[in-house]
Amino acid sequence: MNSALVSPQPMPDRNMLGARLSLVRELADAHREQVLAAGESLTVRAGATFCQDKREHEWVYYLISGALTATGVDRVVRELDAVSSGIVEAFHSPGHGVISARARTEVRVFRIPVAILGRFINIANMTNAAALLDVVELGGEETGDGLELALGVGVLSRLAADDIQRLLQRVEEVPVRGGEIIIEQGQSADCCYIVKAGVAEVDVERHGGTQYRVAFKGPGDFFGEEALITHAPRRATVRMRADGVLLRIADQDFQSLILPSHVRAVTRREAETLINADAMWLDMREAAEFQHGALPGAINLPESILRLRATSLDPRRPFIVCSSNPRQSALGNFMLTVAGLDAFYLDESINKTEATQRLVFADEIARVIDAPAADDDFGADVDEPLVDFASTLDLGTKSAFLSQEAIQIGLEDVRNAERQRYRRRLRKLRIELIAEADARVRAAVQEVELSYLTELENKHRQVLELKRKVALQHRELWKLKRAQDREDAAALEGRWLPEVSPDSV
Repeated sequence: MNSALVSPQPMPDRNMLGARLSLVRELADAHREQVLAAGESLTVRAGATFCQDKREHEWVYYLISGALTATGVDRVVRELDAVSSGIVEAFHSPGHGVISARARTEVRVFRIPVAILGRFINIANMTNAAALLDVVELGGEETGDGLELALGVGVLSRLAADDIQRLLQRVEEVPVRGGEIIIEQGQSADCCYIVKAGVAEVDVERHGGTQYRVAFKGPGDFFGEEALITHAPRRATVRMRADGVLLRIADQDFQSLILPSHVRAVTRREAETLINADAMWLDMREAAEFQHGALPGAINLPESILRLRATSLDPRRPFIVCSSNPRQSALGNFMLTVAGLDAFYLDESINKTEATQRLVFADEIARVIDAPAADDDFGADVDEPLVDFASTLDLGTKSAFLSQEAIQIGLEDVRNAERQRYRRRLRKLRIELIAEADARVRAAVQEVELSYLTELENKHRQVLELKRKVALQHRELWKLKRAQDREDAAALEGRWLPEVSPDSV
């Protein structure tokens, strides 16, 4: 949202606000407070337009006061007025998005990050029954917190029961306060965290000291692991937005218990075997490096794009991540595994590997550069005979033409120099045109890939929603089965009790 159009306002009364906002009012009291702490109250001037930036689609918007005109993705225009009592429905959310909203009067809106609200709703729904059974078997309780979510569908869901038990014995529970800095950009890393309760915000400082908020972390979310995988300094600052509890995992425990279940290194020969079996190369290098040469059939998703598009990739195909740094490849492998994909990473640098797929016109560029100069390429005068004065004139006559020959030689030198200059200009022009055409082809291919990935992302979300419903049904069936087992055990126990008659007393 444009900062010139809006201004932050003090937080409204949380108890009153939480009781009115749809979705939020259905959460537990402790979770509702954390969601509201992650939200922001903003005032928009009359006539201003907002909800147009793509970043604003990462928020759920509620109209608290005033009136606005909202244009939906279906191009339907709605006139909305704030209600003074009752439930306040969201006018902009992932399921009911708007292209733009225009304030008819000065309006006050309250917005909540989609990721945070969705995470707490998942906790309320108790998404994965199978993981809950493992927690119960390990002696845990159904508390509905971030640890439970991490075990169910988060980064810990792939761990074996023994590794989970060892990890739970070693993690350190750390109470934190709102505004407290947990990790700072540029520092060395010795641990990572799981959010058990509360909300954290992730900020990245760019050149010039400007900070950009790139993500929120809620219960069950993992952060701080990237620096442990790449052995590089922290690349972001994480600050608590509200009071909460974190689970601190030491570097040694992360490397020994979590990382082995999420990354798998392969050699070049093993990778070729997987490629022949329908795996796909995923190159994490920047586009400029990728264009100079890539492995056959590779797709180019730099880290910033992979972070957003990991869940949109085809879950039916394994991926082999490669880059100029094997540690970066391991990070990509970790991100894909957390997204539920089957992934490996190449244990060597792509720079040291022969790139067999070149630019679309790379061979033509090479031919243009290496081609020998030809006189007739640039319109040489073929009608003019090329005279060899030494062979056609005798010695007496040659001196008479000496000055004329010198002039002809000088003209030829100038002509050859002009030809060479035009050849160089034409080579440069050809290379530029070829590069421009190749860039257009790649842009068109990437546009098709993005549309395909977007469609896959929508389908993947639908599948996840179905999985959550099935998991919830499994959990209910498990509870019913346990209740039935208890009833059967009680009936069986009553059947074997001896009957005592009054006469026998």
